[in-house]
Amino acid sequence: MRRVPILVLLVTLLVLLPLAGQAVTLYTDWLWFQEVGFSGVFKTILFAKVVVGLVAGILVFLLLYANLRLTAPGQGKDVLAVLEDEIPQLPSWLMIQPLYRRLLLPACLLLSLFVAGQASGQWHGVIRFLNRGPFGFADPLFQRDVGFYVFSYPLLTYVYQFVFLTLLVTLLAAGAVYVLSRGIRLSPQGPVVTPWAKGHLLTLVAALLVVKAWGYSLDRYGLLFSPGGASFGASYTDVNATLPLLNVLIALAGLAAIGCLVQIGRPGIRLALGGVVLWLAGSLLGLTAYPTVMQRFRVVPNEIAAERPYIERTIAATNRAYGLDRIEEQPFPVREELTAEVLRRNDATIENIRLWEHRPLLDSYAQLQEFRTYYTFVDADNDRYW
Repeated sequence: MRRVPILVLLVTLLVLLPLAGQAVTLYTDWLWFQEVGFSGVFKTILFAKVVVGLVAGILVFLLLYANLRLTAPGQGKDVLAVLEDEIPQLPSWLMIQPLYRRLLLPACLLLSLFVAGQASGQWHGVIRFLNRGPFGFADPLFQRDVGFYVFSYPLLTYVYQFVFLTLLVTLLAAGAVYVLSRGIRLSPQGPVVTPWAKGHLLTLVAALLVVKAWGYSLDRYGLLFSPGGASFGASYTDVNATLPLLNVLIALAGLAAIGCLVQIGRPGIRLALGGVVLWLAGSLLGLTAYPTVMQRFRVVPNEIAAERPYIERTIAATNRAYGLDRIEEQPFPVREELTAEVLRRNDATIENIRLWEHRPLLDSYAQLQEFRTYYTFVDADNDRYW
């Protein structure tokens, strides 16, 4: 009887000690903001952190706790199943169940509290999203207003990662409970799954695939932040290889989700397994092999010509961002008054001029000469020749 209060005390200390340190930091920040006359900013940030943390924590708690409670109807008989004496016996569910029921609620609460603390750090993304506005011009690839990428895209990406990870943890936790409670067990005839456990897990897998399809749609916009091309942004390979593959993966993930839902009412798992395997194959092979092949055999042999339109897009966007597109050009007449005396006065500067810049020189040699297999340029030295 004494172990329960001790456990409660330890959990309480585990929660309160980090909060005490944060309270000291919070009070110090409050004094500083108040001193400089920006207490309203402090209140807005604090309110946003609390709301974001509460919403994230409540969502995680409801999703995890509800799904773990839903495992009860799918638990099997407490029979130890060993297949050809190769799989070790699991402990009896009758022994684990009382402890599981006792710790389920506090464990879910503790995990939700931890997640809430992490999610509260995204308050600035929520503030930007709620106060979003248009920039007045669109990107050249998707024709979305640039304001979407500044105010909405970062938060949507975080929400996707948050929901996907939460669903994945819920799926793994529910699967572990079904294994321990014999809802999933091995028999001499093969794996045996109770109908409830099968429907529950396949529903979670389908939800996970739907969220993944949404993630692929966001990854399409993320190509505009790609650093892999000749310039920052979507490159030739991103547009002509990765983007079409992402569209295909959206469809494959959606079909796999439908297959999981259809499989609930059918015996076996062949349909759901086939859809998931097809999606995984497309994801693992397509997003790596095909773009690599296109980059190596289509772009590298003539990179300047392939990447020229995308470099021009980058230059135009940079000019617009810095206001360089509004510069007025004025003629500056060149007076050809260079004399030998001027050269002598600037002798130190002239002798220090490089004959070439090694980085573009190596790229040029690679494109112009290395198609002959006996040419390989690995270095270019910086030197001065008298």
